[in-house]
Amino acid sequence: MPVLSADDAQEEQIHIAYEPLTPSVIEDEKAQSYIEALNFACSRPDIRNIAVTGPYGAGKSSVLLTWEKAESNDFRMMTVSLADFEMQQASSGDTSVGDDKTDGDKADKKAAKAEEKTIEYSILQQLLYKEKKSVLPYSRLERISDVSAPQIAMMAASLLLILALTATGLLFLFPDYISAKLSLPKELSQFLLALPILARVGGAGIFLFFALFLALKKLHRTGVFDRRVSIDKFDVLKGAISTRPTAPSLLNVYIDEIVYFFEQTQYNVVIFEDLDRHNDGAIFIKLREINQLINNCLPADKPVRFIYAVRDNLFSTPESRTKFFDFVMPVIPVMDSENASEHFLGKFTLDELIQDGFRDCLARLALFIPDMRVMHNIANEFRLYRNIVNNGEDLKRLIALISYKNLCAEDYHKIDQKKGLLYNIVTEYISGKLREEHCTTLITRMEKYQTELAILQNEKVVSEQELRREILHQYINDKTESTLCIIRNNGSQFYLESVIEDEDTFFSILSGNTIHIRTRVYGIDIAIVEKATIESMKTEYEERCSIILKKSDGGIARLEENIKTLKYEIQNTFSYDLAFFINKMGSSGFTKWATACVSPGHDDGAVLPDNAGQIDFLYFLLSHGYLSADYMAYRSVFMPGSLSTEDNNFIRAVTAGRSPDETVNMPLSNIANTVEKLSGLGMLMRDNAWHPQILRHLMYSDKVSLKTILGMQVEPGAQERMVRLANEIFPRWELTLQLKYIRLLVDGDGNLSTMIHQIGGLNDIEAQHTLLPLLLSLPALPWNTVSKRNREKLQRLIDSHFNLLTAIPEDCAQIFCENLRNSDCRLTSIPLVQSNSVKKILHSLAQEKLWVYSTSNLQNLCFSLIHEIENDSELLRKNPLKTIKSLHIPNIEAYVYENISSFIRDIFIHSEERELIPDLLNSALVDWDDAECLTVSMKFMLEDVTVILNKENSETTEINHDKNLYSLLAHHNHITPLWKNVICLLDEDASVAADTLCEWLNINYALLPNETIPLTEAQLSQLLIKVVSSENISKVALVVVTKTFRLSLIKLPDSLPLNNAAVLVDQKWLAPTASVFEQLYQAFYEEGDGLTPLLYDLICIRPALLNGNYELVLYADEEFDRRITRLLLNGGKISDEHCISILNWLWDKDEALFSDGPLLSLQTLARLSVKLTSDRQKHALLMQCLKDDRPPRAFIRSVLMTFGHSDYAAFLIERSHRSIVYSDSMWHLAIQLGKSEFIRPPKTTHDSTRIRIEPLTSAEKE
Repeated sequence: MPVLSADDAQEEQIHIAYEPLTPSVIEDEKAQSYIEALNFACSRPDIRNIAVTGPYGAGKSSVLLTWEKAESNDFRMMTVSLADFEMQQASSGDTSVGDDKTDGDKADKKAAKAEEKTIEYSILQQLLYKEKKSVLPYSRLERISDVSAPQIAMMAASLLLILALTATGLLFLFPDYISAKLSLPKELSQFLLALPILARVGGAGIFLFFALFLALKKLHRTGVFDRRVSIDKFDVLKGAISTRPTAPSLLNVYIDEIVYFFEQTQYNVVIFEDLDRHNDGAIFIKLREINQLINNCLPADKPVRFIYAVRDNLFSTPESRTKFFDFVMPVIPVMDSENASEHFLGKFTLDELIQDGFRDCLARLALFIPDMRVMHNIANEFRLYRNIVNNGEDLKRLIALISYKNLCAEDYHKIDQKKGLLYNIVTEYISGKLREEHCTTLITRMEKYQTELAILQNEKVVSEQELRREILHQYINDKTESTLCIIRNNGSQFYLESVIEDEDTFFSILSGNTIHIRTRVYGIDIAIVEKATIESMKTEYEERCSIILKKSDGGIARLEENIKTLKYEIQNTFSYDLAFFINKMGSSGFTKWATACVSPGHDDGAVLPDNAGQIDFLYFLLSHGYLSADYMAYRSVFMPGSLSTEDNNFIRAVTAGRSPDETVNMPLSNIANTVEKLSGLGMLMRDNAWHPQILRHLMYSDKVSLKTILGMQVEPGAQERMVRLANEIFPRWELTLQLKYIRLLVDGDGNLSTMIHQIGGLNDIEAQHTLLPLLLSLPALPWNTVSKRNREKLQRLIDSHFNLLTAIPEDCAQIFCENLRNSDCRLTSIPLVQSNSVKKILHSLAQEKLWVYSTSNLQNLCFSLIHEIENDSELLRKNPLKTIKSLHIPNIEAYVYENISSFIRDIFIHSEERELIPDLLNSALVDWDDAECLTVSMKFMLEDVTVILNKENSETTEINHDKNLYSLLAHHNHITPLWKNVICLLDEDASVAADTLCEWLNINYALLPNETIPLTEAQLSQLLIKVVSSENISKVALVVVTKTFRLSLIKLPDSLPLNNAAVLVDQKWLAPTASVFEQLYQAFYEEGDGLTPLLYDLICIRPALLNGNYELVLYADEEFDRRITRLLLNGGKISDEHCISILNWLWDKDEALFSDGPLLSLQTLARLSVKLTSDRQKHALLMQCLKDDRPPRAFIRSVLMTFGHSDYAAFLIERSHRSIVYSDSMWHLAIQLGKSEFIRPPKTTHDSTRIRIEPLTSAEKE
């Protein structure tokens, strides 16, 4: 890529920066269509008048220039421009108006003729001056020409030649005379005289002819023969000729000159531009005639064509246009409203376009620019102004001013004369007139709302029924309601209640001409309401109904909100820019203002533009803020003086609407002059003008302006201003100045509440944390004027500021505490501090209890206030109460006990101060939940539970261990396992539930000392109820209890569980008596098999219990208890004698008992069969065993051997067989023995009188 030299780069920059206003060659493809159309028109000899049409700025000149420069164009062209440019009109004072209408018409005609003649001269001059004088030597229009030395030499040579020829001719005629005069030699005159007379005359004629020829040629070129010069006087004797100019015929001169021009120059195309601006059709007619005359004088194949660049609406009808022109070519406009913005944007650099809002500004401005030339000029002037005046500031306002300068030039010119629309509107803004007018409108609206609000508030009636009652109350009240009625038109009768309840009835009454209030009984009219009064009542009702409806529909709240909004807007008008007020005026309002501004009664000299579009354009610029009060800064070069460059840059930034975040960081030098300048521009109340140095200056020098600013900062909706004050202004001020400014903000009625509300509404935490400490550091604040709602909001602010304490300025501890106390607020966050000044504040807060108790606050408070050497977190963790007491601030300890619940849960349960647990448990401030927390969370043991007050749980609960403190301690095993504690817990007053006590015993039974302790009757009763009869007591624990308290019960405890009864039986707590036996049976008979071992154990303790009690023991509810009988007989714990006595009692009682399931086991039967004496009894017992099971042969043999009758021996034979006498009992025994494979299955013989018994063979036995 080639590198440009410095000159080339500069030229490129100039090319980019500026653009010429002249036509340019069109480079794109669309130019070809125009070229082809024009080539076609010029290729036809019959087409001589061509129109190129299009609106102003469409690019007609550029199209013709492009065609002229085209390679395919071989025509010789010239251009004639006859524009009539609109100049600034003369003022009315410079023109006199005649009274005579006829004289005026004559003057107009005369002026039109003069203009027409001027145009014709202009055309001729532009034609003839196209070429040099040498090309048109015989032109009658004189021109100043520069004669060169060769030309002078040629003229001198021609004159000498003419003189020489004339002298020679005369010498031939008068040789002697001429020779004598010229002192020629005599020989020459003699020679000529010697010649024949004819020779002398012929020679003289030849020389004089050539001299005359040359002289006439020169005279012709001076215009003698075409009357440009006429001979005024001819003095032959003196040889002097005087001439005078002749007034030629204008048309003839034009035609001759033009024809002569085209004959000499060979031009065949003439382009006429801007003729349509004259709005004179005669010019075109004259030119068409001239074209015709020219072409009549020229060859037919080489016609001269006139091309007219005119607007589309030149002729009123299409017929006129197509008749006048031989060919019409339209030019599509290069720029219109659709693409104007693209063209305009293309004239600016990317760096410019990316500036905020500049692109949108250009797009909007482009819609007002009439043509491309104006657009080029605006761009050129923008470049120049930006480089010289603006220095890269707000480009929107600069381009707006340049556009205004170009499109409203006359009004722009008036600025220097302190006149014009722009000057006047800015003056009214700066003077505050626009603000006053706007505020007047707002105040009127606010007064209207206030009136409506007063009406709504004064309306005490809340329903339509009440309203109807009140309107009629003056005629019928509550006392007379029962005796009076209402009569309409002396006809229909109504009662008050029905009228009040039904609106239709009420209106029906009011529709009559009269209303009669009449007694019900006697029919006497008490009052008559006339029609006028009725109408008044109806109007009042309708109006008040509307009021009631508005009131019920939230009308009061809406009106209050509207009034609040209007107050805010009125206050805020100080900060509104000019654009705001222009927008409020609206387009129509601005037009009316502009009209009034230039009315005859207005003496400021402003001139209303003829084109209403200029007013619209000015409105557009002002309403969008593109032009404002600082417009002068963009049309003049700043010179440092009373204002420094930094000051001027700041003022420009303010007026340009730069954000306050930018302007606050800009440096300032001359503060007072800057304030004065901003005030003069009406910009001092703008947010971005509130520079820290300016506000500081106003605090000391301009309290009035500062008061307005303060009001704007604390008004509702001004949160952003407060944020900027806290985050951008205060950091640049010292603390005393910050406090002073906050004092100014809160001074005044209700300002403290407003300030709190404002701080609370900020969405910036940092700003809140800056303003809140300053506010709470101000002395003597009027807290009595602050509502409860705002105090709650202040408390929320304090809650959110975790480091508020450290943010309080030094030496403000007492003030801070005073403000907390008077505002009923408390410090909710105490940080860990090391500073002595903050410790002082903290000490004051602790003494006055102005802090909110929390674990972290208490810890940080203690850590901050204890001595450095003791500043150990373990100290507070291990011994919190001792540490608090060591601070010697009674209110801290008192505050801890006021918040003992939190203290216990968060701190104490993690401590090692177990010795203080009884004190806390016994404290009246410690509720049940706290005590539960202590017992659940801490590990401790109470040697003596009686040191604890047995608190009851005030809440109803189904959980036994939550009913009182002893139960809670026992449940969580905080009681040392000692029998004295057991006895204490057994006490009825202890109210320890059985399950809780048993649970504790189940855990600690092994730790209880091994000793025997007597019990009182009351203690025994509680022991039986809570422990012995409890299902929750474990067996091992109950054993320990029964061993400690040795007793013998003759009465079974109530609700005694079976397992516990077994322990009591085992530990001999139950006396082995028939009564106890019966009580056990009655208590546990439903237990089934579980009861039998228990009864068995009781009998085993004292077998003599059976004596005389067989019925009680062996029968239950008159039914034989086979289970206990079998257990007694087979258990092995009672003697064989007792067993045999049982069997004998049962045999005697009912032999059938021996036919069912076996009573004796095989072992027991084998043992007792020897001692039993009754074979029948033993037979029955053996049959039970054989039926129940297949007993061993040895068992059967041993039992059979004990029978006394010989027949039983038959079953014991080993060989052969035996037969015994048949009996049913023996037969059944034989059958069972056969089934038991002790013998072979028996048979009957001898007609079933005998039983054959055969033993098993050896093989069968195996």
